[in-house]
Amino acid sequence: MANPSDFILSLAEHDAHACFVYNVATDAFVYANPAFYSFFDLAGKDLCSKFISSKIYQKDVKALKEKYLKMQPNVLNRFNFRLQMPKGDIHLIQACVLVDTSDDKQGVVTGYVIDLTTLNSNNALMEKTTNMNKEAINKFTHELAGILASIQTYTLLLSKKTKGFQDEEIDNLISALNQLSKESVHLIRSHNQNMYIERIGEDMMNNSN
Repeated sequence: MANPSDFILSLAEHDAHACFVYNVATDAFVYANPAFYSFFDLAGKDLCSKFISSKIYQKDVKALKEKYLKMQPNVLNRFNFRLQMPKGDIHLIQACVLVDTSDDKQGVVTGYVIDLTTLNSNNALMEKTTNMNKEAINKFTHELAGILASIQTYTLLLSKKTKGFQDEEIDNLISALNQLSKESVHLIRSHNQNMYIERIGEDMMNNSN
């Protein structure tokens, strides 16, 4: 049977998370996956701790060192800090790390980093798009309900105009059209009411958080 670590390594090679393994004693990265190199725009450059640390927001360096010293072996920790991205802008980053001190007192750190700024921006954009779609649907259904409701007025006028024809088939068609209009308006209004209740529920959940 293949070594399970080989499968984990293969997964890391294809994973979108920026994964790394860093040896504190030798001050060197033992491993970094392609996503890590891409994250720091390191194509064609040597990976070293000096380069990575130079990208950490200066005011966060001391706090990160203090958090590292408080880490317990083989306990997953999450650290948030600011990082200067390859394009120069500052992003909020979360590092999920695990330290192993079995072979080295200073430890080997394994983990991955997530760009929270990009993640939050994507979530905000998705929420904005969803809200825009809901507004567009609400506007459309409101206008459609108005059009369908006007059909009831026209069918009423039409029934008065054709009353003298004494044609049962025409009367049935007008009645069916009027009933279809009423049912359609009812369905649209029920949909809008459900959307309103759903939006109120979402607002209540967001406020509770």
